[in-house]
Amino acid sequence: MEKFGATVIRDCRGGFDAVVNCTVLGLNGEQSAPDELDLGKVKYAYDLIYSPEDTPFLNKARCAGASACNGIGMLIRQ
Repeated sequence: MEKFGATVIRDCRGGFDAVVNCTVLGLNGEQSAPDELDLGKVKYAYDLIYSPEDTPFLNKARCAGASACNGIGMLIRQ
């Protein structure tokens, strides 16, 4: 990820309204939310993955009180 200038954010307590998972993690049952990920008061979480319908990232977001959505809408509208 450093190659592309991206960073891994594990602490979202800094006042983010939305977090988007746009990685391949979560496919084939792989873990898509590190255990140490703190979503803080994030209001919206979006996972571009649409199959499986639910991912560990989305579950973690819902448990943190965020409105969570998978990528099926993006797939249909592209």
